Amino acid sequence: MRFTNFSERAEKIHGLPLASPVSSHGGYGPGGEVIYTSALQGCPGVFVAQEGHAMVTVQTNGSTHFRTLLEQKEIPVLKGSFDPVVKRETGLPSHNVWLRLESGEFYSLINPVWKKRDTHRVIKTTGANRAIWFAGTSDAIATAVEITLAMTPHGPALVRRTHLKNTGTAARRGQLWSSFHVHGTQFFSYNKDNWYDAGLPVTDADIVVACPVPFTEIHQIKRLAQKRHHLQWLGATCDYQSFVGSSAASALWPEAVARGGFLPEGAGERLNRFSTPTLAATAHAWELAPGESASLEEHLLFVENPEVIAAFRQQLATDEPGYTAAQERFRVAATNLIESTGGMSAPSEASAAKDSAGFFFNWAAQPAVSRYANSLWATVDELYENCRAHGSPLADGIEVGSRDRAQDMWVKMRNDPARVRADLVHAFGLMIRTSDRRPIRREGIPLTIVEKLHGTFPRQYPSRWLDRTKAVHNDNRPYADSSLWLLNALSRYIRQTGDLSILDVSVPSVRLLSPGDPVNSTMIGNDTETPIAEVVAEIFENIRRSAEDSPYGMVQILYGDWCDPIDMFGTSIVGAPGTRGNGRGVNTRLTAHAVEAFVEMLDILALPVLRSRSWHVAIHHEIQRAREMANQLRLNAIRWAWEGDNFVDSLHELRVDGTTPDYHAGESGYTLGSARGRDFDGRPRRVVTANAYGIKMLTLEREYLTPIAEVNAMIRSILSAFDRLWDSQLGLPLIAPPVANNPTAIRLVGRMGMLPPGTAENGEYHHGQIFMHSFRRSLPGETMTSFQSLAPVLSVLRKDDALGGPFDSPANSYASDKDDPHYGNGMNFGLSGSTAWLVEYFEGLAGVTVDLSDPDDPWLRIDPAPLQDAGDVMEYIRLIHWRQPDGSYASRPVHLIQKRDVSTLNGRDIPVPHRISLKSWEDHATGTAEQNPTPTQR
Repeated sequence: MRFTNFSERAEKIHGLPLASPVSSHGGYGPGGEVIYTSALQGCPGVFVAQEGHAMVTVQTNGSTHFRTLLEQKEIPVLKGSFDPVVKRETGLPSHNVWLRLESGEFYSLINPVWKKRDTHRVIKTTGANRAIWFAGTSDAIATAVEITLAMTPHGPALVRRTHLKNTGTAARRGQLWSSFHVHGTQFFSYNKDNWYDAGLPVTDADIVVACPVPFTEIHQIKRLAQKRHHLQWLGATCDYQSFVGSSAASALWPEAVARGGFLPEGAGERLNRFSTPTLAATAHAWELAPGESASLEEHLLFVENPEVIAAFRQQLATDEPGYTAAQERFRVAATNLIESTGGMSAPSEASAAKDSAGFFFNWAAQPAVSRYANSLWATVDELYENCRAHGSPLADGIEVGSRDRAQDMWVKMRNDPARVRADLVHAFGLMIRTSDRRPIRREGIPLTIVEKLHGTFPRQYPSRWLDRTKAVHNDNRPYADSSLWLLNALSRYIRQTGDLSILDVSVPSVRLLSPGDPVNSTMIGNDTETPIAEVVAEIFENIRRSAEDSPYGMVQILYGDWCDPIDMFGTSIVGAPGTRGNGRGVNTRLTAHAVEAFVEMLDILALPVLRSRSWHVAIHHEIQRAREMANQLRLNAIRWAWEGDNFVDSLHELRVDGTTPDYHAGESGYTLGSARGRDFDGRPRRVVTANAYGIKMLTLEREYLTPIAEVNAMIRSILSAFDRLWDSQLGLPLIAPPVANNPTAIRLVGRMGMLPPGTAENGEYHHGQIFMHSFRRSLPGETMTSFQSLAPVLSVLRKDDALGGPFDSPANSYASDKDDPHYGNGMNFGLSGSTAWLVEYFEGLAGVTVDLSDPDDPWLRIDPAPLQDAGDVMEYIRLIHWRQPDGSYASRPVHLIQKRDVSTLNGRDIPVPHRISLKSWEDHATGTAEQNPTPTQR
């Protein structure tokens, strides 16, 4: 990518129109670019670029986090300054660019909070030019700052390019200031960051900052390389004191920028070390005639080449103890390092290839929705890397959520199946074993918590764990649905890639050192290794034991299911927190989810090609019992939880007074989600998740499932009941009415009673209602009703600008009580799989289903939603990744264009619905389809 191309891109950004306005905060450009025209209040938008093990996360308020890995340790090359979850500043900006005018006025080009510019826009682009831009004007000077990530042969580099243009009628002049707060990262808490740092402006185009990590061979080296056009270099410094000054008040607006020159204090252009923090700051002068432009390109490289690092360390050493000798050796080592790492490398082609797996909807009636569907892909990497990563280190990685990561695998596997395969193998190697033998349920004796744990997965787990003999602290609360989400991810991965070999991979397991106290127990590796197929069998058996142990024959809630705060339904004594997990209360959504996950996995295990596997013989009985259990779970859920037009969400095994119901007479314990007033507080209530999964469970048809005679009437009654609850701004409430905040609710329900009613899990959670809209979409004749009901979930269609935050991001949860002063605001961070569900929803809307699991009959089915108007067009593009015997993935293009009267696949007309055997794919893989297709321009 040549530097001149940046100027062309910048000019395009300057003139980019808002083709599809969404709200007062902005909308979409003609190429699907996300354009923010005003600052987002409370929750910024997010851009992520990832190359290999390096990732840059940039928020629309300018907070930038650039991290990479060094010997399996995370290195924050630049630290972000804003926490997107708690929504507050956590530090100073890690980098910035300032425009200083001849008058002395100056502006931040990235986060102009205190000194407003005439205009300021933030723009996110995807595809081969994937980047985030900060563009605006001040006093007839138009600026555009592009930030992206490149992988070079010597390490990852954050790339920042700045463009200036004089749009006025008179010549203008001023300065352009640049800074990066680079510093070393110590692995020892008693060391100060700047004790070992040193930095030097080596030339008028290069700055080198380095930090040896004590007692290791690690030497962290950052090189800032610059290339300029129509700019005059004024100087550089690595000294915080020479640039910022000595007052924290000037950190956002450095004294050097305010004065128009570096400060006389500190090291200036000499070697900076120890006394003040290290940074990389430069100044340039500009003078532009009308219509003239100037550019500055900067690459912040984190050096990872071991030979280059070793040479730097060796050349840095000096026998002379004085500052002068140290500065000279640093200059020699840095000069050689610059020569070794060469010029600025062009960004790798990996991002462009990865972006070729995408969805594009050109829907004449809903252009903003089309662009929203595409923009979901811009956050896939961020969601996958930060999925419920609470930031705490576990073992050698970060903490990630079993169920959340499993859902985000659904979308990630569509553009990086190799990564998902590796992560699935890792996750399946974390099943908890509490004994060498499978627990046996004893008639009349409830299972202990230790027996229930066998075959479950930790709620959170370390993303990397190199030494499994070392016990680690972990969130080991057994959420019964964790294993089901992993089954979902596994079955989807096999269908998407045809990779049956993953079932053969042997994985280890884990054990808890204090299994009777999973909340506080540490986790350690278990030597027992089994094929993943046998881990699946252990999950089947765990769910079977759970259901048979329950008086309802449904799946037990343990420490809390999908909605965490209902864990008191899993107590053996009403209102006794110390008995969590020992009770036999059950959850309907969990039970229906188990039916769905079992059926999907059993379809794969029934493939004839697998019958010769040795493990298939070993788990033959478990497969048969799983079929029987899937059927029995459904029948039991209908018996105990169905109320005529509503599924009850949760049932305790006891009444509110602690007495045991007469189960044989049809009595049950107290509930949550009863429309007939059987809840703990006597209020009629509905819970969307139980009924959404209830619909899915009712629609399943297999030869081993007993047909449900009144299934259509049951589904219709659920839909009608929830249609009455639907709100044009909020959509479907998660729980209506919410649970009151009082001691009774805390004692009988759990943490939900501590949450303000009408917030988060206690009232509104978008991830919950997407279940209902997704399952409704698959029902005959319900596609358009589903889409209309989905509108409040889609931030792009919300009428209230503030509702849910950024219009291009899926909302998770917010205050849903209209009397709340923060109505419509809250936890908009797009995690917990909500993006995965939306991507699957839009793929379903396009009517595309892929199943490559059977090597004898891999197929693609196309059955798009009907279009209403003659001008409507729906276009869908993706790559199908098919795993090859050598472990690589072959890519096959799908380019579907549907109009009301005709549909084309890869340039050829097809009837719809249409089923294609991919064994004859060559017949369809020609025409207009390309390896990296782009949407048809209209």
